[in-house]
Amino acid sequence: MLLIGMILNHFKKIFNELQGNYLNIAPPMLLENINHLIRGANNIKGCFRTHYYGTANPQLLETISAVLEHLNQSSKIMQSYINKHHEKDK
Repeated sequence: MLLIGMILNHFKKIFNELQGNYLNIAPPMLLENINHLIRGANNIKGCFRTHYYGTANPQLLETISAVLEHLNQSSKIMQSYINKHHEKDK
């Protein structure tokens, strides 16, 4: 029983540490994922412009552009959030 109690306390400490670090870890990871999505959307848009120029569905290009605009805005917001938290940490 004592061993189980020690193990549970150890896991509680680890969990509390992870929970405390989450706000430091999550925003950069989210920003990285947003930037991956931006690169992917740019690649898709580039493929349609290069290979199917003139035959691409204009609505598809508009949709991709709207998604890119939203992702770019999200990236700016997340970067601003990260910068503000770094300033507070100084």
